[in-house]
Formats: sequence, C-alpha cells, structure tokens
Amino acid sequence: MDIHKPHASFAESVLKDAATSAEILQNLLPADVAKSIDWKSLKPQDNSFVDESLRNLYSDILFSATGTNGDPLELYLLLEHKSHPDKNIFFQLLGYQ
Repeated sequence: MDIHKPHASFAESVLKDAATSAEILQNLLPADVAKSIDWKSLKPQDNSFVDESLRNLYSDILFSATGTNGDPLELYLLLEHKSHPDKNIFFQLLGYQ
C-alpha cells in the first residue's frame, strides 16, 4: 500500500477484489442494469485507460462479465474516492472525461 496516499491505495485494493466490487456495484448501479449482469462472472482485467505517464496520479479498474442473457460485457465505471468533502468534485470528474 502506498503510504503517501493510503486512502486511495486501500480503496483500489478493495475494489480489485471481484466479489467485493460485485457487492458494491450491485447497490450503486440502477436496478435494471444490475439485474442484467451475472455478478458471479465478474473478473478484473489487466487493461487500463489511464496514460502511463499519469498512473502515479490516477488509476482505473476494468472488469469483464457476462450478461444474464449470456452476452459478454465490459464494465468501465468512473468512481472517485475522496477522503474528505470536496466542493469542486464535479469539475474534477468533468476533467477525467
């Protein structure tokens, strides 16, 4: 765990666990979306959309899964972990896009 950003490192390590992420995401996603995913098939992927030069500042976790209809799915969700309230979070999230 990176001692300089322990909260972010902890959040990332928790979310990389597929079972934990499945439980969290089932409660965060809209019900109709959550019902369409076979959560037992959720697997973290090794890919990243973050530029290599920025990986010391940002991280992402990609998952693949199977839909309840059997179709393959790729999940890319933008979650921002904050260890304190930030009134400018919307501008930060906009910058990520």
